[in-house]
Formats: sequence, C-alpha cells, structure tokens
Amino acid sequence: MFNYIKNLSMSAISKIKAVRRSDLDSYYLREIVRSGVIRKEKTALVLRHLNNKIDLNTKGKALTVSEKKDLGINTRLKITRELLSIFNDSGRTFSNPKEVLSSIGMRAGFARSRDQSIASLQTANIRNYEVVGCRDERSCAWCKSMEGKQLPVTQSINRLIEANCTCESHCRLVAAAVIA
Repeated sequence: MFNYIKNLSMSAISKIKAVRRSDLDSYYLREIVRSGVIRKEKTALVLRHLNNKIDLNTKGKALTVSEKKDLGINTRLKITRELLSIFNDSGRTFSNPKEVLSSIGMRAGFARSRDQSIASLQTANIRNYEVVGCRDERSCAWCKSMEGKQLPVTQSINRLIEANCTCESHCRLVAAAVIA
C-alpha cells in the first residue's frame, strides 16, 4: 500500500513539474523573441540550456583569447563556440554572452512569478495590488516611478514592464496584495 501511494504521489509530482516547466517555456520563448539576439534555428537549443538539460557555457570547444579579443568578448571568460553559435549578428556585440542568456532566464522567471502572483490575488478576490521594487541603483527611472503605485488586478504589470522598463538585466518589480 505504501509503495502504491509513493508511486502515485511521485507520478503526480512529475506531472506538476512538467506543467510548470512547459509554462515556464512559454515565458522563455517570449523573452528569447523579445531579446532579438538569438538565431531562430537555435531556439530549441537555448530552451534546453535554460531548462538545464545542457550547459552551453561548457559544451563545445572554447574560443581562444585572440578570438575573444577580435569579437570584443571579455578575454577572462570561458566562451564556447556552441554558445556563440546561438547569437545573431547583434547578439555577438555583447562583451559577456553568458549574461545575455542569464538575463533572458531572469526576465522569464520574474514575469511568470508576477503573473502567478496576480492570478493568486484574483483567486482570493483581492482587487488591487501595490507595485514594490528593490529601491537600488539597478532600478531604472520608470521602475522607481512605479514604486508604491496601486493597480487593479485586471492590469497586467508585465505589459507595463514590457512597454516601459529599461532595467539593464531584468525588472525586479513585484506585486503585493492591497488588503482593504
């Protein structure tokens, strides 16, 4: 009986993880497209990297110091040819290609988290949320201006962020419930 329950719960956990992963994939895809620096034919490879199935930071032959200098990449970084192959011409202008992928992952994760938070607020019949930021030098002017503003749960903070945020890596704004 114990094994039956254990197997049943492990199966349920696997299904939940699969749903969460596919949900996150849609956010990854949106951010990959929004970035404008990933070659379309390399999208599946980038998804595998973001899902920790492969590591483009270590897979493949490393660039030489002179190759990194020629490309304007920080020479102290280990950059593989496989990693560099995912970028289009505009994506090859960054001095740290690893940060580009990290930023895509962080943007997707924060966007999903904000959407989930607002959905939870709606489920709990909460009508408004307050925008909360990190209050540091990494926040852009728009994010700082949004700090403390109250918005209805029907208003997508992610749409506002996509249209206005200029934070360098990713937006760190979150939605906090306003209890009346």
